[in-house]
Amino acid sequence: MSTLIKYISTQTDVKNIDHYDDSFVNNIIEQRTAALKLKDIETYSNFLINSKAEQLFFFKALNNNYSEFYRNPFTFYSIENLLFPVFVGQLLNKNKKEIRVWSAASSAGQEAYSLAILFEEYQMKCADLFPYRIFATDKCSEEINKAKTGMYKEVEFLQMSFSRIKKWFSKKGDNYFIDPNLQKNIHFSVFDLLNKSTNSPGSSIYGDFDLIICANILFYYKPMYQMRIIEKLVANLSKGGYLIVGEIERHLLLENNYKEIYPQSGIFQPK
Repeated sequence: MSTLIKYISTQTDVKNIDHYDDSFVNNIIEQRTAALKLKDIETYSNFLINSKAEQLFFFKALNNNYSEFYRNPFTFYSIENLLFPVFVGQLLNKNKKEIRVWSAASSAGQEAYSLAILFEEYQMKCADLFPYRIFATDKCSEEINKAKTGMYKEVEFLQMSFSRIKKWFSKKGDNYFIDPNLQKNIHFSVFDLLNKSTNSPGSSIYGDFDLIICANILFYYKPMYQMRIIEKLVANLSKGGYLIVGEIERHLLLENNYKEIYPQSGIFQPK
């Protein structure tokens, strides 16, 4: 199948297929072959090469943008209870001017808004305002544009409490719209983690993030590109900063000399 993948990459406008894990690409090819009721994968590859519409569909499938609010509840619990006290303490000690967060594969903004809700609710608990900024990026401009609208469907709230939905969203028809106040500290922009010419989101100016979240995306890539992304992210951490990955990606950091600060949390620091 790898030969077929190479052939597709040279014959279509679908770029950088070689960056992705072969089994992931193979699954897409097999699923599309079955969905279109084609005879075999070779037939599908010829169809893909000759169909611009299918190439666009294939590209979107490669860049899987599935997400939801509070996708991993334990991760958000850990952020609120383990990391926020550290960040606020640093601000109170005048060691920092603001808390800086990078949601590095933010899809349509669900993760960034989940973080903003945590920040706002935490401020209410401690009765003390503190400055924070969230830089949310994705390489798909369509997803970033959706994030800016702040419009979502009910299916995206499976991990979110009804009280939070009611507090932070307004419902109009079948759509839910984010409270505009949550957008004031979030900067959305297009950013490709594998682009060698860019190191951090332009709006952040210099990186230096206290927290970077890059969850549920690394496992789509081949090891070489996984490490390239991880190295870029770590280079953008502030001194003492934290990197969060998905549950099934923890082994990538554990095997490469990173320290998990709490078991099973997916929250890491360089050793």
